[in-house]
Amino acid sequence: MDQDLINQFSTNKTLKPLLSTNFSSTDFIKQTLQTNSVFSTLNELSKGKEIVEECLEQVISKEYIDLFKRLLSIQNLENTNSEVQKGVNLLSQGMSDISNLLNTEHLELTNSIEKSKRLIMVIEILEILQNFVEQIRKLSKQMGKGTRELVLVSITLKEIERSFFPKKQKEEKEKTEKTEIDLNSVQYYEQSVLPDLSSLNIMKNGKQWIRKLRLNILKQADIFVRESLEENEESKLETAFTIYNNLGVFQERVKKQIAARSVYSSEKIETALNMSNVNQIINTQGERELTKFLWGRIVLLMEIIYSQFSQIWLINHILSTTHETNGNQRSLLEIYLSNNSSYSSFSNQNNTEKNVNQILYVFWKSLVNKVKDRLTRASNQAPQLQLVIIQNYPKLITLVHDTLEKINALAEIQGSSLKKKKEPLVDSKLLLLCFSSFENLYLSQQN
Repeated sequence: MDQDLINQFSTNKTLKPLLSTNFSSTDFIKQTLQTNSVFSTLNELSKGKEIVEECLEQVISKEYIDLFKRLLSIQNLENTNSEVQKGVNLLSQGMSDISNLLNTEHLELTNSIEKSKRLIMVIEILEILQNFVEQIRKLSKQMGKGTRELVLVSITLKEIERSFFPKKQKEEKEKTEKTEIDLNSVQYYEQSVLPDLSSLNIMKNGKQWIRKLRLNILKQADIFVRESLEENEESKLETAFTIYNNLGVFQERVKKQIAARSVYSSEKIETALNMSNVNQIINTQGERELTKFLWGRIVLLMEIIYSQFSQIWLINHILSTTHETNGNQRSLLEIYLSNNSSYSSFSNQNNTEKNVNQILYVFWKSLVNKVKDRLTRASNQAPQLQLVIIQNYPKLITLVHDTLEKINALAEIQGSSLKKKKEPLVDSKLLLLCFSSFENLYLSQQN
């Protein structure tokens, strides 16, 4: 640092701690950024900015940065568990400290000059956070860790957004007023200096980093939702919901998750159940091709049923664990039911929270009965199909039981919260009804 510049500011009480070799970054932020008028002239402001920029590495503890650089260079995380965990713990504490410092309840932005100086530092923080999120994603993928840290980052990002990029308010009138301005006044800095700072792309860069960081955090939260369904991991779903809530996108993101699982609409179910060409297959391709056709249809139906149940589980979990209002709960259920038009009338039920289990039970039973009805009707129209079902009955039941195991894994989580309310669970055993029409025929053949 230029010695003349140091000497020039050595008498400034606010900046003096900054010049010592062992000053506290926290104290520096509090003292420098809470002061109403750190710099009294435009010239001092520009020189002060140089000092602030030079101290950026010390604002975030150098220990955090060095550890972080080492973490990024590690290729095999599994073999360096203790080093990674040490780094994660330190970085997590750093995120927590930053969040507290950024919280406007502790540090009020008394004017736009202070806001600009803080924003310069925040951009550096955002870059570190961005890399930190990438590291968390590696931890989560390879070691199943990092969920708590990701929540901390989302809280920090929320504070940054709240402090620096609040929702636009009507301030245009003040900006357009033309008055004589004292060149040393705060008003002069706000109208003349800040546009100059903006030309340095400070605000623009900050917003870009925030957008990028927000997207990456939400992307990881979306992955947690998917993994919670695939791995029977309830904690990941809770983490994702917490992150959605922290970033103010709970309703929007959960709706998107539900819609993404509406893979099979009632129209697609109808297509999968369509067996009108059974006789044609028998007449032109023979029994072997009919068996392949039937097996493909049954596998598809099992996938449809499991997909529908996983979505039912997601909605039931949301309704039983969130603190959303009843109106919001209704809208979540309606999104699901609206994608399955045959059952959309159920969404007209009153008091959705109370009747949700009954609604979903009826939906589930209706779907299974529809599968059973179509299989029975098709086999009655084509006796060869009935024969193929009976011949392959053990394999079909094995497939049903495999599907039931996956469903029961979800049902156990679903039941854990619903049992407390002493409400009936969605009965996954109904799935066996799909083939109940053929059970007696199969047993009689065995005898």
